[in-house]
Amino acid sequence: MFRIFMQSYARFARLVFYSFFRSRGTLGELGLRRFVLLCFVVPLLFVSQSVHWLCFLADEILFSAYRKVKVREPLFIVGVPRSGTTFFHRLLSGDEGRFTTMTLGEIYLAPSILERRIFQGLGRVDAALGGFGRAAVESLDRRFFRNLRNLHPQSLFLPDEDDQVLFPTFHSASLALLFPFESEMAHLMRFDEAARPALRRDVMFFYRRMVQRHLYVHGPDKRYLSKSPAFSVKLRSIRETFPDVRVVCNVRSPYECIPSMASLGKFYWDTFGNRLYEHEYRRQFLEISHSFYQGPMRVLPEWPEDQCAVLPYAELVAQPRACVEAIYARFGWPVSGEFREFLAGQERREQRYKSKHVYSMEEHGISHALLLDHMRDVFDFYGFPTHPDAA
Repeated sequence: MFRIFMQSYARFARLVFYSFFRSRGTLGELGLRRFVLLCFVVPLLFVSQSVHWLCFLADEILFSAYRKVKVREPLFIVGVPRSGTTFFHRLLSGDEGRFTTMTLGEIYLAPSILERRIFQGLGRVDAALGGFGRAAVESLDRRFFRNLRNLHPQSLFLPDEDDQVLFPTFHSASLALLFPFESEMAHLMRFDEAARPALRRDVMFFYRRMVQRHLYVHGPDKRYLSKSPAFSVKLRSIRETFPDVRVVCNVRSPYECIPSMASLGKFYWDTFGNRLYEHEYRRQFLEISHSFYQGPMRVLPEWPEDQCAVLPYAELVAQPRACVEAIYARFGWPVSGEFREFLAGQERREQRYKSKHVYSMEEHGISHALLLDHMRDVFDFYGFPTHPDAA
């Protein structure tokens, strides 16, 4: 852990140096808005991650037994963004008797055992006093995430992508939004192939420790549930770390995914004040999207059938309960009566839901012909219709 700690701060320093002194001509070129944002975010990152590292050290002293927790048959949900991974993740998180998963609040505010114990203690005190603190936090939470409500609902209290738990190592793919430098982030988008073997081992060792911490707090008897599209490019590393892993890969036609991804990506891009050099942004966006498709395509066919499954988006939204039950049967897991009732309720809710958004590739400078040419292997592998009207 000490080596990872030292490497993390060296990487952070390098990313900050690039941001202020080597950004000209890149997607992270320094403008006024980005400069102001960095002046706020960089100190915040330094302080928050330093606190987390101090608490990780305290965990080694106060809760060292967490290292003995066995991670048994964890389930990883992967696939490109906007392919139903969030919906499926939140469906499975309803099986509380089997799974435990990280919320956004745990990922960002309390990744260590000590921090979680502190927040749990504060929560008990607040509940005894009437729960006013919780109500205030929930109100702030709704306000902070209100602009994402229709694009990608988020909350500190909801399960989220646990690739972000790698923030303290500064090897989370999510950091590409804040530090959009291809030379520094490209290896995260092709992790199994492009990252150095020593780095792969260090990052996955850190991630395993984070999962063990989570299980120590929430129950060593539980199965860990992960959802992260960024893990689509880490599947070999994940299986080396967790040999009995189970993986579900959500798939959806690029004609449907890419416009939705581009719309959400543009929102985040503008939020971070990044430059929109259209040709370069489009090139990197398509390459990253393609790598998220290719990771499972290359790796999962090599795995035993009882360790992986492919879940088409259309089937998931049409029959979520049947899809979940089929995957449980494939992995040899029984479905409890309580979870069946939960799934039935979620299916009724999904049938009433109608998206208010219509996404267009053309507004992002991506034609159907360009996308088909760039991702022909994806269309061929999954048998997606190549004619836009058919899709």
